[in-house]
Amino acid sequence: LHREMAATVLALIGADASSATTELVEALGDKSDFVRANVATALAQMDGQAVHVIPVYGEFLNSEDPNLRTMAVMNLGVLDPQEATPLIDDLIGMLESDDPTILKPVVQLLGNIGPKAGQSLEKIKELETGDNPELQTAVNVAVIQIEAESDPDEGPGLLNDAEDDSATE
Repeated sequence: LHREMAATVLALIGADASSATTELVEALGDKSDFVRANVATALAQMDGQAVHVIPVYGEFLNSEDPNLRTMAVMNLGVLDPQEATPLIDDLIGMLESDDPTILKPVVQLLGNIGPKAGQSLEKIKELETGDNPELQTAVNVAVIQIEAESDPDEGPGLLNDAEDDSATE
């Protein structure tokens, strides 16, 4: 119980708990998923700790516990999206959900990953968004981001293509 309370407090403190980084990384191996989830939440808010939390989030994405899956999806959004690329297959699996509160952040994260998440494109396009305009917007934006040119010097492909067309006319 004390471990769980301490982990909760550290998750709330977030990046300000960086003086306890070593202990937090060790606590990622705790037997309690609750402790591990809160420790991962705290570490995700600290620079340079993604390497430690990505494997934990990957495990939670495949958990039977819907709360752990939701927590992992939400907290992955805090990280640099490129750090989540090892979890693309797990995120694609999450697209099977019919819960918009899970689908929206998964779609947003895959979109933010960009062209590297190309294998998710068909599943994203096939999502039933129903009467959920927020999910529909997330799907539309993700499709554009994933289909975008991958050259960071060129920026968004749509804008540059339009500029290129007008320059040749």
